[in-house]
Amino acid sequence: MFFNSTSPSYFTENIISAISPYAALLGLMLMNEVAPLNAVKAAVDTVRDVASLRDDETGAHLLRMSAYVRLIASELAKRYKYPDEWVDMLTRCAPLHDIGKISVPDHILHKPGKLSSEERLVMQQHVNAGVEIGMKILDNFGLDKDHIKTMLKEVICEHHETIDGLGYPNGLNDDIISVEARIVAIADIFDALTTERSYKDAWTIDGAIEYIKELSGVKLDKECVDIFVDNIDEILLIRARFPDVDA
Repeated sequence: MFFNSTSPSYFTENIISAISPYAALLGLMLMNEVAPLNAVKAAVDTVRDVASLRDDETGAHLLRMSAYVRLIASELAKRYKYPDEWVDMLTRCAPLHDIGKISVPDHILHKPGKLSSEERLVMQQHVNAGVEIGMKILDNFGLDKDHIKTMLKEVICEHHETIDGLGYPNGLNDDIISVEARIVAIADIFDALTTERSYKDAWTIDGAIEYIKELSGVKLDKECVDIFVDNIDEILLIRARFPDVDA
């Protein structure tokens, strides 16, 4: 915290003594605002470490997609005057988007081939499980603020929804899907496409970008896609900064 004055030698001992209580109060208020962000980070780091024991789509994947989320969210914040806290909280909530996958049986989660219709339904249930787990995490870390719970719930529950209403679990459409979930969806899809998994080869960057552009305005939010595509140089830097361990 920094106090300034346009008058030379303004901060005498008496002035400093007078403003010290206010400085202390403001400091406590700032710490109170930052504490939830730090608590969410601690929760995410803890859950990420646990989830990495079961799912190979954690670790570097979560670091990259969080960086993609920050990139898109920061640009939207400039355009629509969203507060910095919104960008920070979304960036910290994003890694929990698929936390419900820890409830999916191994033979489905790690299946090398295409899932059957029945297996796909089981996989889709990770969304509801994720919301339940996410709310428990916030409660256990003492994060009972409504705006944090709402954001995390929207990220987990809506990032598989699509603009045309054909997503899951609730078939939400363009008018209902939260902007937070729209952002996370693009970051998640791009990184999933460009990363090698047991059931698929990695797509090329150009191929993944073209595919996302095809989904723009149909499955994915057009404005968010445009921001992502327009910042491809930064996207490549993020990929280089957070490579997979075996890359």
